[in-house]
Amino acid sequence: MIRLSYKPGLLTQEVNLTVEDDCITFEQGSEKQQLAYQDIVKIRYWAISAQQTRFTGLDLSGSGANEIRIRMNFAEPQVEESAAFNVFQSILAEVLEAILVNRPDLKVELGQKDWVNWTIFLMGVCLIFMAIGLPIIGFLDGKGDRLTNALMPLFLAGVVGAGMCWSFRPWQKRILLDIDVVLLTFGRGPLAEKMKKQSKPKVETDG
Repeated sequence: MIRLSYKPGLLTQEVNLTVEDDCITFEQGSEKQQLAYQDIVKIRYWAISAQQTRFTGLDLSGSGANEIRIRMNFAEPQVEESAAFNVFQSILAEVLEAILVNRPDLKVELGQKDWVNWTIFLMGVCLIFMAIGLPIIGFLDGKGDRLTNALMPLFLAGVVGAGMCWSFRPWQKRILLDIDVVLLTFGRGPLAEKMKKQSKPKVETDG
């Protein structure tokens, strides 16, 4: 049994995770979720940035509405170098290693949920329509000269909107990775150990 604790954010309650031989238990305040390894049907690892804040997490979905969401947000400018980020990555690694032992058949899906992709995609569409539509309406209404100073901001809004549409396009193919491949990015798991052994210099002795 492994007990893990972390705070998802400054204004949130502490989360307590218990990694047991047959299940994972999530506790935060009055909320408590327990999910057996055999009941896990999907694993999702995701990350998203908004201005200076980065959100990342691991979602474990079971049958029905049973789901454990291990999430955290970071406001540090150098997220990867922060102690909190490294601790959270270690927590995710512990959870994934336990799942790998019990359910090696599962894969990890990368990216956001469908409704998140659709929401951000539609926001991008709105920005594109605004960037194109406002100048057209202004010129047709005879007020195009008033929009001259706004053309560059509108152009930038259109570029941002296009980037959002492309990055979060709902029809893009889902990326599925083996659990040990994801663990490798944390420096943990069987593949990481194998690479460490291979990278060790061989010592040759005479005679």
